[in-house]
Amino acid sequence: MKSTRKSAGKMTKVVFRRYPDGQVIALFPDIPWSGRRGEITSYMHVGQHGAADYAGVIAMTRPAHEKEYRNPLSELRAIGYDDLHIMRRARPKFINDLLVKTGAETPQKQENATL
Repeated sequence: MKSTRKSAGKMTKVVFRRYPDGQVIALFPDIPWSGRRGEITSYMHVGQHGAADYAGVIAMTRPAHEKEYRNPLSELRAIGYDDLHIMRRARPKFINDLLVKTGAETPQKQENATL
């Protein structure tokens, strides 16, 4: 299936996290949800796409294991996310942009932990 999204041809970073009750959330650190600082796009089986506070979700969850995010990953691929780059943790794009803008960090210094 060929993606028709604006980001087609680019890898989409996704971080899978597990809540204490067992629910798995997919976080898209480079896809802002709104203009509010800290809000990124997320996906869960119940509710589908929505806003998420990246730092808040990271604090309340633990990394999901491959067998735990197998179903959400299949759902995402079924709706057109065929270019996912699964990461354990990533710095959201709006933070990277802010750091580069202020000179606190250059793009070359940015490193994300990949699986």
